[in-house]
Amino acid sequence: MDRTVATDRAEHVDGKWRRLIETVERGMAAGEGLAYLAHFTDGIYNFGTAPAAAATGDEGREEGPRRDRYRRIGRQLNLVHEAADGWTRPLDSGRLIRTVLASDQGAMLHFTLRPHEYLVGVARGAGRIEAADRQAALITGDVRNLHGLGSENPGGYEAFAARVAPPDPPSASTLRTRVAPGRDGHRYADVHERYVCGTDLHYLACFTGGEPLGEVDAFEDEQVAHFFAAITPAARRRLYIGIVPRLDVLVRRLGFQLRALLDGPLTRIVLDVEEGALYYRILPGGVTVLGVTLDQSKVWDAEQRLEKAVAEQLGR
Repeated sequence: MDRTVATDRAEHVDGKWRRLIETVERGMAAGEGLAYLAHFTDGIYNFGTAPAAAATGDEGREEGPRRDRYRRIGRQLNLVHEAADGWTRPLDSGRLIRTVLASDQGAMLHFTLRPHEYLVGVARGAGRIEAADRQAALITGDVRNLHGLGSENPGGYEAFAARVAPPDPPSASTLRTRVAPGRDGHRYADVHERYVCGTDLHYLACFTGGEPLGEVDAFEDEQVAHFFAAITPAARRRLYIGIVPRLDVLVRRLGFQLRALLDGPLTRIVLDVEEGALYYRILPGGVTVLGVTLDQSKVWDAEQRLEKAVAEQLGR
């Protein structure tokens, strides 16, 4: 059963916005993952929608100030998204279309609709993060359809209902492993070699202090050869290593601001480009992990495989 939603509009939003607002409201009402969803143009807030139960009564009085903070951070997320788009463009993987900033208990989601136009969604509760992400992806597709644009499949969620956990990596995948001398890299690389493959999770590396301890990739595998027509595997590796220190700085810069909104520390970032995604994780002991898929249709599958690798790495 669809839930009832309530929408707040900025003063400049008039009747011309009706179909867009109705499209977003339908998507918001159809799911239960998102706690809030706002629409922005060039950092300017246009409208926001939330479950009606959270907009009235005592709960509404508590959520009102929180939604004001969501709007303020939503403007900042546009700047973050633009900076991250600049980091990922040299990868020859297209525009950045989706950004996830998450803790174990909540997430802020940024989805690009068209140039300068985007949605910012909020998930609260560990069990709602993926549902909210998937719901925001569906709404993004609905809005793009309204404008006569095709789906960019953010999150790789299309045909999600048919998905199961990804299979074990094929033993025939061609892997390349690099370990920093005199460090802990072998311990990490041994785990990563069991999960990296030519099918979905194409790169996995551990870092400390922004420096790689160990890298494993399938960039030489024939299944991904078509992703390297305009960029070499070596160039991709250098670019991925260069992005990690920037993400480290981003976490330090935004971590305090986001902690209260995410109900916990920022530990997960996803940069979803037109062709694939980058997955950044913060682990105990000052270790970070960067995973990559080059295939947009495998964005969800690759992240599931990454989660299994991280769990094994942490001994879970």
